[in-house]
Order: sequence, then C-alpha cells, then structure tokens
Amino acid sequence: MTLPGITFTLSLNGAAAHAKVEDGSLTLESEARHDNFRPGRELSNNTAPLLLTEVDNKQPFTLTARVTPTFLKDV
Repeated sequence: MTLPGITFTLSLNGAAAHAKVEDGSLTLESEARHDNFRPGRELSNNTAPLLLTEVDNKQPFTLTARVTPTFLKDV
C-alpha cells in the first residue's frame, strides 16, 4: 500500500483488507472494539489493524494523521 512518500510493507490484524488509498489519502477502518488506545493513552489491546513500514532513523521524518472517528456521529 503506497502513499506519496511512504510505502507500507506489512499489515497486521487484517489492515490490508480494511485500508484503501484514494486521491493520496489513506482510509483505514476498524471493527468495533478493535482500537489501540483508551482515554489516558494506555495501550488497551493489540487487535487494531496496523500498517507498518521500515523507517531510516538516521533521517528526519514526520508522519501526520487526521483521525475521524465515525462512531461519534451517532452519539
């Protein structure tokens, strides 16, 4: 899965089946109760879909994300 400037080479927990790239943006959906963190930033479980890539730690890099939790729209 490739975005401008980054190629994800490994996926875990079904991420490849839940991800799509369109117009240079990545959308990664997750099923209910499959999340990485809970309030307080504590690791809550390891079932969330993950996309991974190797990073050259000798070079500076920035990865930014905008998260839109759709489940909040029904609250």
